[in-house]
Amino acid sequence: MYRYKNDQGVMVTASTISPEYARKGYQVVNMSGVVLETIPPEPTAEERAQLEQNRQQQLSAAQQMEQDKQLLLRYTNLDELKNAKQRKLSEIDSKIKMLQGNISALGQQIEFEQGTAADFERTGRPVPPAQLQKIEALQQERKVLESQVVSRQQELAEETQRFDHEIERYTFLEQQRHGKQP
Repeated sequence: MYRYKNDQGVMVTASTISPEYARKGYQVVNMSGVVLETIPPEPTAEERAQLEQNRQQQLSAAQQMEQDKQLLLRYTNLDELKNAKQRKLSEIDSKIKMLQGNISALGQQIEFEQGTAADFERTGRPVPPAQLQKIEALQQERKVLESQVVSRQQELAEETQRFDHEIERYTFLEQQRHGKQP
C-alpha cells in the first residue's frame, strides 16, 4: 500500500500511486498502516544541480589526492623536484637553441642560393627552375623549423608553469605533513 498527500493536502492510502504523486514522495505501508519505507520527493532541478556539483567536487578531491600521492612518490624532497625542473627546462632550451642554429644555417644557405640566382640574372641568363625550387624548398624548411621553435617555446612555458605548480603543491604538502607532527 502507498500513502501520499493529494493536491488538496489530504493523506491518501491506496494500492497504486500515479507518477505525479510518486515524484512528490510517499510512504510504503502495510495493511495495518505501519510505515515500511519512506520514499523522498524527487529532487528539484536546483537540488539535482547541487548534487552534481557535490559529486564533481568529490571527484576532483579524489583526483587531487591521487595527484598528490604521485607527486610525493616521484620526488623525495623539494630540491629533487627543483633539479628535475631545471633539467627539463634546460633540455627544452637546448632543443630551441639547436633549432635556431639550424634556422641560421638555412638562412645562410638561402642567401648563398639567392646570390647564385642573382648572378644568373646579372649575366642576363634566366635562373634555372631547379635553382628557384631549391630556394623555395629551403625557405619552406626554415618555416617548419621556425614553427618548431614556437612550439618548443610554448612547451617551455607550459613545463615552467607545471613545475611551478608542482613545487607549490609539494611545498604545501610538506608543510601539512610537518604541521601535523608534534
